[in-house]
Amino acid sequence: MVPTKRRHDWATIPNFLSLVRILLVVLFCVFYFNQNTQWVALLILIVSGLTDTLDGYIARHYNQVSNLGKVLDPFADKLFTLSTVICFSLSGFLPWWITGVIIIKELIMIFGGLFLYKKVKGIIPARWYGKVTTVLFFATFILSLFFELLNIEKHVLTIIVYVLFCTAILFSLFSLVSYIKIAVKMNKEKTTKGKDTK
Repeated sequence: MVPTKRRHDWATIPNFLSLVRILLVVLFCVFYFNQNTQWVALLILIVSGLTDTLDGYIARHYNQVSNLGKVLDPFADKLFTLSTVICFSLSGFLPWWITGVIIIKELIMIFGGLFLYKKVKGIIPARWYGKVTTVLFFATFILSLFFELLNIEKHVLTIIVYVLFCTAILFSLFSLVSYIKIAVKMNKEKTTKGKDTK
């Protein structure tokens, strides 16, 4: 007998965790802009980072990978990344040029992914460097906010933030180039296959 596909393959724990992470974006923004609750915002960052790690682990080890999850997980990551850096810049904590670089990179990833899906009807699976980039950004957010809350000297804090964010940005650019190479290869294979079938 041919096994049937689950009727609701979207109803998985990883997808639920991704939805939770999207909800936490709103809560982070609310608590971050209140100085009395910024420690809560820090806790939200930590919880979000843990859910991101956990949903990937569960999806891979318990066969709960779904088409929705392939879109929802990176969407939640990008939403959290963009929301966090914008909040940091609006509060004057992070220079806008750093936020601008991150926004441009994420927009290229988003529109590039949509273009690729339209061209080849495919989604690039998560790669190790993509997940490492996400971990680096979450670690950067957490450490930056933690050091800010410690009220350390401003010039020391500035150096720490610059080092953390520049490291994360450099790795994210490497990730972007790697994904572009994969996208070009997928598009080329699709074009070649189309010619062969004619």
